[in-house]
Amino acid sequence: MAYRINDEPTVEARWKPANNGRSLAFPGDVVRLLRSMPASGQMLIKVYAGRTSSNEGAFKLAGLDSVRRKIATMCNWPQPE
Repeated sequence: MAYRINDEPTVEARWKPANNGRSLAFPGDVVRLLRSMPASGQMLIKVYAGRTSSNEGAFKLAGLDSVRRKIATMCNWPQPE
């Protein structure tokens, strides 16, 4: 899969399929990923289903700050360095 946030360079990575085979899970540091996202803009995600086809979606990041704070509190994130 690949993702791009706003006009930043595209990041390609292998995400792990979930047990049901219908979703993907980020294999890296999720806290770092969520903290790196800006409070506004757009995230474009492209998922490759095989060698030739892909599915993509765009997600607005507006409102991410309040959601990120709630997740940080509920999951007891460490303080940023």
